[in-house]
Amino acid sequence: MVPRARRDLPQKRGQQPPAAAALFILTLAAATVLRLVSPAEAETIEQALARAYTNNPQVNAQRAIVRQADEGVPQALSGYRPNVSANASVGREYTDIKQVIPPTPPFLTTSASFAAKGLSTPRSVGATVNQTLFNGQQTANRVRAAESQVTMARETLRVMEQSVLLAAAAIYMDVSRDSANLEVQQNNVRVLQRTLTDTRNRFAVGQVTDTDVAQSEAQLAAAEASLHGVESTLTTTRANYRRIIGVDPGNLAPASSVERMAPATLSAAIAAGAAENPSVIAALYGVDVAQLQVKIAEGALFPTLAAQYNVQYGVFPQLLTPHQFTDTVMLNLSVPIYQGGADIPRSVSTKSRLASSG
Repeated sequence: MVPRARRDLPQKRGQQPPAAAALFILTLAAATVLRLVSPAEAETIEQALARAYTNNPQVNAQRAIVRQADEGVPQALSGYRPNVSANASVGREYTDIKQVIPPTPPFLTTSASFAAKGLSTPRSVGATVNQTLFNGQQTANRVRAAESQVTMARETLRVMEQSVLLAAAAIYMDVSRDSANLEVQQNNVRVLQRTLTDTRNRFAVGQVTDTDVAQSEAQLAAAEASLHGVESTLTTTRANYRRIIGVDPGNLAPASSVERMAPATLSAAIAAGAAENPSVIAALYGVDVAQLQVKIAEGALFPTLAAQYNVQYGVFPQLLTPHQFTDTVMLNLSVPIYQGGADIPRSVSTKSRLASSG
């Protein structure tokens, strides 16, 4: 028991009781911990979109397609550059020759002949350079087609990114909605459970009838069935969240409005969609690619002119020739006359593809 004299001592101004001071310190510490922990635990919609953009397999697959399209441009540009090749050979050869030299007056009045046979080891090294000078503009059209395909692939990637980000934003909001709905249903069940308990207590003292108890039980059963349905919906939504975002949903923070990012008027939205929509841009570049494929197919019907430079050095290319050096420059002209009937159908096919893309 506390002595009265000590119990009645007045507190100094500004001095709190020990229990109140301890409670204040605990409250301040809890508030500090919540400020430090809650933002880290809560996942924002921006973080969810960033995860979807980085981890979604559909976006990553389309990125690989873009990288594949990028490699088509250097391949097309290689048509402008020469082709250089080196060759070397060595072998073992047996030769048996007999040659007759006709008479050539006044130096040789009668014919002469000689014979030679034996083994030799012919060896040779050389290099060849080929440069296409004209091929019906096929190289230029291939380069432009490859560049258009790169742009088309990038715009298709934008379409995929928009689809994935839209799905990510939608599933983020679906999880938030279904989680909130689950809390509402759980609270509703708790309220109805208390209501049923109160009804049974009132029935025990004779204030209500059996019908009131049955109604409370039916309302609770309906609420529990709704709760199970909401739990099932949330489970499905969380599975879709993992499929799109790549991770399980945690504590989701409320999303902010996106109205500030939308065009101010309908006409401005239509103009922006027509000018910047990646699906429209990809379709336009697809038409360009189809037109260039027609020109490439038609270019195959033109002659091809190429220059060739060849240098070759051989040791015993023939039994009686110990050394031989050749240096050759030539122009090769190839004119397609009949290719088995493949060129015309190829051109028609590309024109049909152009008509379908347009």
